[in-house]
Amino acid sequence: MKKFLTLTGLLFLFTSACFGQDVIATRDAQKINAKVVEMNLDQIMFKYADNLDGLTYMFQKKDVISIHYENGRVELFQAANVSTASSLPYDVITTIDSQRINAQVIEVSMEQILFKYADNLNGSTYIFQKKDVNSIHYQNGRVELFQEAGAKTVQYNQNQPQNQYLNQNATANLPAFVPSGLTYNGGVMQDGIKLTPRRIREVMSGSRDALQMYNGGQIFGIAGFIFSNMGGYMVGWDLGTRIGGGKGNGTLLAVGAVSIGLGLGFSLIGDAKIKKSVMLYNAKQSGNLVSYQMNFGFTQTGLGLYMRF
Repeated sequence: MKKFLTLTGLLFLFTSACFGQDVIATRDAQKINAKVVEMNLDQIMFKYADNLDGLTYMFQKKDVISIHYENGRVELFQAANVSTASSLPYDVITTIDSQRINAQVIEVSMEQILFKYADNLNGSTYIFQKKDVNSIHYQNGRVELFQEAGAKTVQYNQNQPQNQYLNQNATANLPAFVPSGLTYNGGVMQDGIKLTPRRIREVMSGSRDALQMYNGGQIFGIAGFIFSNMGGYMVGWDLGTRIGGGKGNGTLLAVGAVSIGLGLGFSLIGDAKIKKSVMLYNAKQSGNLVSYQMNFGFTQTGLGLYMRF
């Protein structure tokens, strides 16, 4: 009896070790026990399951057949230019409730799919959770299938009639594809992630006022950086010359100090404009209008910046 329990325990441990990891299947018949750490449109980043503190490795999606995650979810990757390849001029996202959306997929992460509607590529960027999506058929013919453990697979029919974004006039059944709000904490953040300037412009593309305000803030920020560094160089050169026993240049020192002051002023304006762009974006998403006035100039105490709402 003890021997039976021991064997059962060992079998349980072995099974747990096998399934407590992700399994990547490649097109050259490799099966790799791994921990997938990141994913984008074209690449899969992973660590080997027996060396999670080691290096991060990378596969191109075109070289991978499937990923079986430890939670039971499965993703299948079909290469481009196969018999089911789509000739449509856009990507097609199929949801788990059989809705089809003509889109341009912008980004695919571990949990989310970011996209724009195919007939409004200059509009807002929207988000799907992967758990709500069955497949993506890319315009180059590549296919990705997303399946939760025990989920029913929805078959893709390329000849199925479409109604602009969705088939069967299913627009009313769509979940709310509302982009997450933005915050500012030393940079523009969304869902706790600091966004790049390019990503910020994509997110704000549906709000012209917010985008214009953000672009203005970027311009002032760059000007502030240039003036501050130029002024710092002038002041540093003069002070270094004086410390070294040489004769400094009072004019250069004064110009440098003014340049630093202007740089700081421009940086403050840029920072305020970017914060304001976040407010404008969030206000538009919530349907609230925000009026404001911003002024910058010389006052009795020096340079001044104020905003009125």
